[in-house]
Amino acid sequence: MCRLLEKQTGRKQDGNIMLVLFRTRDESIVVKELDGTFIVTVLQVRPCEVSVLVKCSSVEKWGELNSWTATLAPKAAIKVGRTAKVSLIDIRGQKAQVCVDAPKSTDVHRLDVREDIHK
Repeated sequence: MCRLLEKQTGRKQDGNIMLVLFRTRDESIVVKELDGTFIVTVLQVRPCEVSVLVKCSSVEKWGELNSWTATLAPKAAIKVGRTAKVSLIDIRGQKAQVCVDAPKSTDVHRLDVREDIHK
């Protein structure tokens, strides 16, 4: 999980990096690993939990899109791909504070930023 020290430095001792950001309903995070791309979208923010949709496109199965939903309580995490974890740190009003913990080789961006990069 993301600890205060990790939030301050942005680095963990095991060589992973982490990104902490706020997301509201319908905002997404893109996690791109060597074996596929994952889009994590906030579906609903409630006072004690957040529902997310995870969409995955695999390099091995070109054109196939898998998706699943999860409900996260604060401090809970889900594994996205082989190495990345997405955890819910806090909920503030209609905003979810989300942490993505992934190896340095993994690209992690807000969806809107990724779209700007690839224009």
